[in-house]
Amino acid sequence: MPRARFETPSTPEAAVCKCCGEAAKLFGVTDFSKNCSERTGVFLPLSGIPIYYFRCPGCGFLFTTDFDDFGPEDFKRWIYNDDYIRVDPNWRDGRPRATAALVAKNFTAHRDVISVLDYGSGSGVLAEALQAVGFTNVVSYDPMVAAHAARPRGRFDLIICVEVLEHVTDPARVFADIAALRSDGGIVFHTTLLQLSEIETEKLNWWYVGPRNGHVSIHTAKSLALSWAKVGLKVASARQDLHIAYADVPDFAAHIIKPGTAAP
Repeated sequence: MPRARFETPSTPEAAVCKCCGEAAKLFGVTDFSKNCSERTGVFLPLSGIPIYYFRCPGCGFLFTTDFDDFGPEDFKRWIYNDDYIRVDPNWRDGRPRATAALVAKNFTAHRDVISVLDYGSGSGVLAEALQAVGFTNVVSYDPMVAAHAARPRGRFDLIICVEVLEHVTDPARVFADIAALRSDGGIVFHTTLLQLSEIETEKLNWWYVGPRNGHVSIHTAKSLALSWAKVGLKVASARQDLHIAYADVPDFAAHIIKPGTAAP
């Protein structure tokens, strides 16, 4: 890895929380090879590269700074390479198709009216699946994928953001970027798994802490709400992993958004 820390490891004691700015103490250290598929038996050889995670005492945000100076090519080399499918077998097809089915279930009545953006789209399978069931205006955007790397023009009524927020090294920038692409009255339909209540006991043994997956930013309900509030949005959660950000509830989403909760 290109960072000096990986060449000459040191033990940091604290870092500034990327969500609220408080001093976050060192929470634990794990090997770079730790991945989210270990719970299904996928164990990679130890890399010998320590990855340090911090947890904010204010908002609970759990994060590492060890990838903060990575550029796109660094991420493609170390994270999103040919072996990525081993640690996230559903990213290419299973997850986008399941998400498309959920979106279609909730928004089919408006499929020929609303504009849709898949933010962090991967290869574009989700957009293809939605188009196949009659959604007429769907755009894919993913800076890591050449075919979809061009920033989309315009703003969108429904932004879908599936398993993206845990991968970002600069949350403030990404939340602002998503909000800037939202139309007036638009919503952000997104997934990211919030921390389990036993995180202080589980520490970095929790399966969702996976540096090899690129899971560098793991939210609590408080840090997620704070991040959206900074860009003028509220958030409602249907589950620990499914959320909708919005300003005012649009007609096309009135059936699923209630203050504080969402019902997909």
